[in-house]
Amino acid sequence: MIRKVISGIVMQKIIIWYDNLSIKIKLRSIIFITLLMLGVACIAGLGIVNRSNQELLYNTLASSLSYSAMHIRDAMDEIESISFQVITDTTVQEQLAAVKEQPEVMVVRSKAFRQLNTLLQNYLTQNQSLQYIRISGEDIDIDTNTVWAEKLPDDTRIRIGQEATDAEGRVCWFY
Repeated sequence: MIRKVISGIVMQKIIIWYDNLSIKIKLRSIIFITLLMLGVACIAGLGIVNRSNQELLYNTLASSLSYSAMHIRDAMDEIESISFQVITDTTVQEQLAAVKEQPEVMVVRSKAFRQLNTLLQNYLTQNQSLQYIRISGEDIDIDTNTVWAEKLPDDTRIRIGQEATDAEGRVCWFY
């Protein structure tokens, strides 16, 4: 009750004060209050638009990243499948064994390299996401497409070779 009385008295004083102002000051205060309300409305509107744009951008990027991750995962699964096919292929294993067992016999090496290259080319043509296949080791280095292999910088090739050596015979593939 007291609050209503105090607020009523304050309001009456403000009204009396406003009534005593000149018309020039009244017009300026109306214009100022109108501009202030427009400014607040603009800032609020920009905030809403900015928030919706950020949400749209977030959703678009999340969708794009999800699609890219799915595409990369599918390609990696495909590459892994091909690497297991190559590893488990008995002809590949026989030719690699022939190269290892008789490294000094060039006829055996040449025949083994040709057969390995033919097999790897067949695997490469089955999969369109691969650019080339390379088998490297101490006594062997076979590329299915030397043009793509040569695009690798030397420091990258050295790093890959070191990682493959550190893997101690396990399969290493790079995407």
